[in-house]
Amino acid sequence: MATADTVQADTPSNGHGGGLRRQAVWAGALTAIILGAWLIARPSHGSSADICYGNSAHGAGEMDELDVLAATWILACNDDHPVITYEGIRYRLGLPADFDVKRLVRSRGELFRPGATHAELEEWRAEMLSGKALPSWVRAVGDKHEREQVIRALSRQDVFRSQFRAEPHAPRASLEVTNWGLERIERLRRSRAELREATERRWQIWSVLGIGVANIVTTLATAMYKAKS
Repeated sequence: MATADTVQADTPSNGHGGGLRRQAVWAGALTAIILGAWLIARPSHGSSADICYGNSAHGAGEMDELDVLAATWILACNDDHPVITYEGIRYRLGLPADFDVKRLVRSRGELFRPGATHAELEEWRAEMLSGKALPSWVRAVGDKHEREQVIRALSRQDVFRSQFRAEPHAPRASLEVTNWGLERIERLRRSRAELREATERRWQIWSVLGIGVANIVTTLATAMYKAKS
């Protein structure tokens, strides 16, 4: 009989203990949720804060967009012909086919001027059809008829130039102009790096707060379990 009384007396205690254990489980689950949400939301080096860099989304290998921008600026300043094709930049820099050179160039209107005059493009087309002033990517087209088709298909939407070589037959840009553009690109790089670092610092603060809250919840639940068990 005493045994039965003991079992009956223990039954409520076991139920209460089960409730405390459930609280501990919920506290652990809450900790996991908080940490999981932080890990999902935290920006990685290839995304989030790097969106403003336009970085690696096009698969440009080790070159980020500012590297491509600097190389494009140098070519636009120093090429023999002031008009350059977007495809020529992609070919000469070894960029993948889906790298959007046109978008990159048009995003920096202080450096580049899209298009060319109709007369200038037609003059260049005539030179290319005669075998002169061929861009390297056009020269790489082996079949003569296919090369002619490529040349004839070029439009004003396919070319651009430096803002500082706007005139027909403009000479190469001066060293001063070239350096000005490179310094501007470097300022862009520094400002974007500072923005990324600020974003990472904010997430570090939030991570500390999130882990702290999770630890407090877990500690309180454990203390309640020990006090009532």
